Amino acid sequence: MHRDRDLLKEIAWSGIILDEAQNIKNPDTRQSRAARSLTADYRIALTGTPVENNVGELWSIMDFLNPGFLGNQTEFRRRFLLPFRKGLIPGPRCN
Repeated sequence: MHRDRDLLKEIAWSGIILDEAQNIKNPDTRQSRAARSLTADYRIALTGTPVENNVGELWSIMDFLNPGFLGNQTEFRRRFLLPFRKGLIPGPRCN
């Protein structure tokens, strides 16, 4: 996707569906930036891999799905990631 980014950005997409969306979990990769740069009426992200290693990985996929909804990376880190890590935002319980 990143190789064809300029061409893909020229297309008026009705929808974009990303299969294996975990491939954009790192927001700093060229692939992730390319996916988030495209515009479409709707977006869908499919992944069979849960966000296991880092809640911060959620931001990139969510920013693809709903650009700006969780703020930029810095805002997400301040409002959600750091409080979550400190236990101020409860996470899932594993029994």
